[in-house]
Amino acid sequence: MNRDDPCDSGSAYLRILTILLTLFFAACSSSVSPPRGSGVDYQQAKVMFKQGNLDRALSLTDAIAEANSNSPDALNARVLRAVIYSGRIDAYRELADTYKKGSDIATKSQAVASYNRRRSNALQYGGGAALDLGEVVMQMTSKPDFPKELTLDAPWPDVEGPQVIDALTRIRRGAWVPEEAQDSAGLDAQHKGIDDVLAELVGGNRSKVRTAMQAGPVKLNGLDFALFLEKQMVEGLELFGPKYLANPGQVKTLCDVANRLASPIETTLKENPDKAREAAFKKFQKQIKDAEKFT
Repeated sequence: MNRDDPCDSGSAYLRILTILLTLFFAACSSSVSPPRGSGVDYQQAKVMFKQGNLDRALSLTDAIAEANSNSPDALNARVLRAVIYSGRIDAYRELADTYKKGSDIATKSQAVASYNRRRSNALQYGGGAALDLGEVVMQMTSKPDFPKELTLDAPWPDVEGPQVIDALTRIRRGAWVPEEAQDSAGLDAQHKGIDDVLAELVGGNRSKVRTAMQAGPVKLNGLDFALFLEKQMVEGLELFGPKYLANPGQVKTLCDVANRLASPIETTLKENPDKAREAAFKKFQKQIKDAEKFT
């Protein structure tokens, strides 16, 4: 009586399994891949910005902002990144000032040690944000003509920072604030910094700006945005000044970057004179020159 060879049965099974796996992977490879591209990445970055995931928003816009062009996507990415870095500069500077004041008058050794450490961290993070903003300025000034109009294409954040951060108020008085509460205050400061920057860019209080941004992309005057960048560069480079990190090399680097904005601002002001904007420009230029003395 003939019987099936078990080896032959195993071989048949392996052949069938191989065919099934081949068909499976062929089907997978022929399926539609997720859409990719600067437009898709930027839409995802907007979602992350709205949710308060700022690091993810930055990573999604990194390559877009580095594009060797002033395409709408590249400009939108640079505007969004400028908002985030500027908000962080303001937040970390406020934190550094708060912790300095708190450590100077605190009586508990635990508070003094914690506040000094937190101040050092805030300065490092703030300095990093200043250098990152400098990169945005380099990108914005890489072409001969500064854009006459830009777009703030971003939603109003879901998480708003409080107008007054109670924990920081207590720290400034020298009172002890637990580490967990300090962590929360740091996040609140970042959210507040972003909100304040958006209000400055769009113009108006939070309620007005929130309504404007919820209605869709907001147009920004190119000159006003250049002046905003120069102001924020001054805020950032001062973090490397004698009062803070005392790094003359970085001060010089950021002064040089900030001065790249002078030419497009001067050109635009000659074409469209405006006393208020001229006064702001002169103020920022003086602050940059004063900072250069440290170098």
